Amino acid sequence: MRKSFLAAAAFSLALFASAAQAAPSSFAEKDQSGHLFAHLTQGEDLPTPRDGGVFGIPNTPILYSVLRDGEGPVRMRFEIEGQAHEIALPIEIGAQDELSAWPMFISLPQAGQEAQSWLLGVQLQRRRGYSGGGASDNWLHLFRVDNPATDHGEARPVLSLPLAADKLIRACFSEADQVPRQNVCHDSYKFEALLHLDTSHRGDWPVLLYQSHAVAQPGLLAKQRQLPDRVLTAEEAAEAQDAACSVNRSLRYDPQSLRYEIDMPGADCGDYFLDE
Repeated sequence: MRKSFLAAAAFSLALFASAAQAAPSSFAEKDQSGHLFAHLTQGEDLPTPRDGGVFGIPNTPILYSVLRDGEGPVRMRFEIEGQAHEIALPIEIGAQDELSAWPMFISLPQAGQEAQSWLLGVQLQRRRGYSGGGASDNWLHLFRVDNPATDHGEARPVLSLPLAADKLIRACFSEADQVPRQNVCHDSYKFEALLHLDTSHRGDWPVLLYQSHAVAQPGLLAKQRQLPDRVLTAEEAAEAQDAACSVNRSLRYDPQSLRYEIDMPGADCGDYFLDE
């Protein structure tokens, strides 16, 4: 079940959507081994201008996009000098879900080797409508991609986790429901996160630093998952930060699991995200 998975995954990695909308040159970090975390290029910054779904890998002639045709598999598409190469990805997507390329990259330089390797991502945005409310979340599927613009290209999943979420659930069905809730007639959950590179680290794989921020309303939901059978105080009804789901964590690559792992277990933050 996705909710049980979120107990660990919600604290694995995320990038808040506002970072994706920043100017390409406005954000860049590099660690002691030369791993670079920065924006992909797009639009007029490409050798040949393309639409918004096509990106360039900086300092290379490679163009990158994410595709899905009908019921076919999700694919990464890489183009260089007019030659295209595609890599199928193990991502499940619903009929109403939307895909896009993550507008960031992390380089994986390897001294003495000609292989080109990056961490590249695919964003999956899901939306669901409820009676009197709705919910959406945005997930990042991160892959290690080797030699992408060749016939020997490979993409291996290393992380899947939420970027952001917003949920609104109707809670008042009569006037009698309004009084004990101080007229706050929806349960509201909001989750955002930000990703950084540990610039002090030196090693084969970069260490990722993660900050998340979660708020709920009524604020008492940030401390307990069920509201008491009584009138809430004004403070309990107001929006409040969820301390258990607002954290700072480190992520390190585990050579045994072949994935990024969190440095310590997190709380169950499944209420902020869509169910399966």
